[in-house]
Amino acid sequence: MLRSLPCILLACALARAADLHVPGDAASIPAAIALAQEGDTIRVGPGTWAAAVDFSGKTLHLVSDEGFGTTTIDGGAAGWAVTIPVAPGSSTLEGFTIVGGTQGRVLLADDANVSRCRIGGGPLVGVQTTYDPTTLKRITDCLIQGNTRTGILGSGFTLVERCLIDGNGAPDSTANGGITSFNKVQVVDSIISNNTAQEGGGAAQLRGAEGTLFLRNHATLSIGGYAGFVEDLADVIPPLFKDCAFIGNTAPLVGGAWFGPGINPGELSVTLSGCTFADNRDEAGNIGLISYIQVGLPNPFTTVDRCTFVGNRVELHHEAYVSNSIVRGASPAIVGNPQLVVSWSDIEGGWPGTGNFDANPAFVDAAHDVYALLPGSPCIDAGDPDAPPDPDGSRADVGALPLAPFADVRVPTFGLHGLPGLTGTGTLQAGSRVALSLERARAGAAAALVLGVNALHAPFKGGTLVPAPQIVVPGLAVSGAGTLTLASTWPAGIPSGTVGWAQMWIADAAGEQGLAASNGLGLVVP
Repeated sequence: MLRSLPCILLACALARAADLHVPGDAASIPAAIALAQEGDTIRVGPGTWAAAVDFSGKTLHLVSDEGFGTTTIDGGAAGWAVTIPVAPGSSTLEGFTIVGGTQGRVLLADDANVSRCRIGGGPLVGVQTTYDPTTLKRITDCLIQGNTRTGILGSGFTLVERCLIDGNGAPDSTANGGITSFNKVQVVDSIISNNTAQEGGGAAQLRGAEGTLFLRNHATLSIGGYAGFVEDLADVIPPLFKDCAFIGNTAPLVGGAWFGPGINPGELSVTLSGCTFADNRDEAGNIGLISYIQVGLPNPFTTVDRCTFVGNRVELHHEAYVSNSIVRGASPAIVGNPQLVVSWSDIEGGWPGTGNFDANPAFVDAAHDVYALLPGSPCIDAGDPDAPPDPDGSRADVGALPLAPFADVRVPTFGLHGLPGLTGTGTLQAGSRVALSLERARAGAAAALVLGVNALHAPFKGGTLVPAPQIVVPGLAVSGAGTLTLASTWPAGIPSGTVGWAQMWIADAAGEQGLAASNGLGLVVP
């Protein structure tokens, strides 16, 4: 009998490893949590589950069967609709629409992964993360929308990746509309759009951002796009903003796009690399970047490298370095002091410094905010010869977006698996292989490829149709992994500098009007 006891215990453990299901094994999510043990997975069927959810200190994986399009957690009059407190391991929340709660939608107090959720549509905060220097919260592929205080309130180390943070905040909100961060939130490959607050309409105090678009955010007092203040000086690192774009942000006072007073008194620096500023406005007129010394702090310095400013000026009132950059369409183009050094840059009206010049940069489609370079641009191979080379191995181009076969147009429409992404590979040389690859589309869905030689950028089915349609290839099948790749041979006889446009549209009941859409791609013939 004693010999058989370990086998019996092992069999029981294996049996406990099975998932719990709502409503099959429990009538509600809270009832399933009460039954669950550490590390269990709870799968939830479609429907609206009208009760607040608290993980009760357990490491759990709460996942919907069919995704946020058909499965909702409604926290009602509870403080938080979903609470994930401190637990032994990293918990998961995946695939829900989350509404209700009188304090907010989701409270994260520990290691947690929140993914493929739609969070918002009510008062106060969408997601709040609490401070713990030993844990990391991840928010990925989520739509955070319509929260009237702020989309994300981050006081703990938080990574926000591939999210759409849209329409949060209010004109009288003292919190920042899209993201309020205490120097702890990092944002990657996301879109922060149409958020509103008194100050910092888009976001404030981020640890940094990469590949992120700050689009049409508004402040009713100042700082429409991003505000760099110092609140919590602990664990501050030099912020880096890389490959970001600030487009069409507005504020009545200083800093239509960016306002950086005394960022980072620790390392005393902020770096912007590969960033684009276009058509951001305040009452001072067309200001894309403004930074100055905050009284009482040591002098910071700002590095601006390989950036593009269109209809915006650069205003830096402290030690600063601008290199390999384009500044066009503002007068004056640059406002600075003797500590400002500008080199290897295309400055409208000219500017003293090594390698500077004044010439039309020849953008792919400036009318639609596509600021990649066309073949023949004077900015090609005109950067600092000692700078790191471009991705193709050639001398650095001037501006945020070097000459490349594919130009990204970041206007995707959110779907069940997040923001669908379309990428291209190939040189677009005659006879070479070219491929278009789609990811994060609804698994098993039907998709259509839209191609055109002209850009349209028109509203369509709740999104933006980028190509003026000339060829539509319907009936394409998305794989079970949410991917699709199309490959062909690039034809001969297409003149250098020709630009074509491509975009994928996907049948997706969770998307706007039953569709999701990828970003657009400009195909630039070398």
